[in-house]
Amino acid sequence: MTVYIEYAFLENFLIDGMLLYLALRALKVDFKWKKLLFASLLGATFALVFPLLSLPYFWAYSLKFVVGFLLCLLAFPRIKNKKEAGRYALTCALFFLLSFSFAGAIFAVYGHFSASESGYQMEQTPFVFVLCSAMLFLIFIARFSKKIYKKRTVFRYIYDCAILFGQRRVAILGFLDSGNLATANGAPVCFLSPEISFELWESELFSPHGEITIQTLGGEKTLPLFKGDLEIQGEQGVFLRKGVYFAPSAHIVSREYKMLLQANIFDEL
Repeated sequence: MTVYIEYAFLENFLIDGMLLYLALRALKVDFKWKKLLFASLLGATFALVFPLLSLPYFWAYSLKFVVGFLLCLLAFPRIKNKKEAGRYALTCALFFLLSFSFAGAIFAVYGHFSASESGYQMEQTPFVFVLCSAMLFLIFIARFSKKIYKKRTVFRYIYDCAILFGQRRVAILGFLDSGNLATANGAPVCFLSPEISFELWESELFSPHGEITIQTLGGEKTLPLFKGDLEIQGEQGVFLRKGVYFAPSAHIVSREYKMLLQANIFDEL
């Protein structure tokens, strides 16, 4: 089999750069492109030199890991404290994880690896195939990371809550919505998902206490108001807010929460 050095070098340069970029971006590390490109250049050079080395199986793999740590160190900003050292360690772990995942994806799709004393080598894999696979892998991981961070941000503002009607207590998850500033008679208004509203209505726990008019993209809407007490489990313990109004909303479609808490729900009356 003929191996073109320039193709092999470019392939490893792009893959190392992609994996370093994904690891750094996923952990929101403020890196410099010059350092990342230099690390990728070193990684591509090592990939060309490595097959020429005659090393025992253990030392060959050990050398690969050492070089991996070095590439992450070269691409990572200067480590000044323990927190940054921890982020560097996470970057290395994610870099290796992504490396194994990408190699596994290539193996699963193209289906040809060969084992040798120096480790696993991909053979007969067209350069264009690897390049296209790398692009797809980059897009997938970038979108997946964005989705994970979005979920993480959402969960930071989700609270264990309970709606209290006399002796009845209905457990529910509430999301602290900074855009919800609705009030009625000086009390905050929290919006409930349709299924929760229907459940409370069917159980006759809901009894209307007026109406509220809100502005939506489709124009003005008038919603019924229901009054009750609200219990919120926060970091500082249980917070009880009396005299809260609830209104049904068809716009709550999240699976993580069923209620939109008013932005100032923790403020004193």
